[in-house]
This record gives sequence, C-alpha cells and structure tokens, in this order.
Amino acid sequence: MTANTLEERVARLERLKPILEAESLNTLLEDQRNFLNRLDHQVNVRVHAVEVSITDLKFDVGQVMDRVDKLDGRMDKMESSMVEMKAEMSEMKTEMSVMKADIATMKGMLELLVAARP
Repeated sequence: MTANTLEERVARLERLKPILEAESLNTLLEDQRNFLNRLDHQVNVRVHAVEVSITDLKFDVGQVMDRVDKLDGRMDKMESSMVEMKAEMSEMKTEMSVMKADIATMKGMLELLVAARP
C-alpha cells in the first residue's frame, strides 16, 4: 500500500466521518421518534379509556338521579297521604269524643231510668 493511497483513504474517511455521525444521529432520532409515537399511542388509548369510563359514570349517575327523583316523588305522595291521614284521625278523635259524651249521657239516662223504676 502506498502512502498516497493511504493518505487518500484517510482523507476519504475524514470526509465520510460527518456523514456517518449524521446517520448515527438520524438513527437515534428515528428511534426516539418511534418511541415517542408508541408512547403517544399508549397515552391516547388510555385517555380514550378514561373518556369512556367518564361517559359510563355520567350515564350511571343519570340513572341514579332518575331513581332518586322517582323516590322523592313517592315520598312526597306518602307525606301528603300522611297529612290526610292525620287530619282524618283528628276528625275521628273528635267524633269519638262526641260519641263518648253521647254514651256518657245515655248511661246517665239509663241510670236515671233504672233508679226511677218502681
């Protein structure tokens, strides 16, 4: 091998060195880009899963709220019925008091009749 040829080869390698380094950097950049793309995809999949879960939860909460509203309506009806029943019970108590007074009067009259009997 001649010195000239060796020098030419060294010079040629020196000229190729930046290209080889750039290719090496390009490979690293491409690897990083691929990694980031995979990571981005995983994040998107997880975000979608969370969005689906939120949608499901909103639906479930809506159903629970509907049930609560129905129960609230039923409770209102029951409270109204209880108020009516209390009013009826008060009327019945009044009627019972009148009946007791009538019974007491009748008892007194019977006692008088029995006492007045010859």
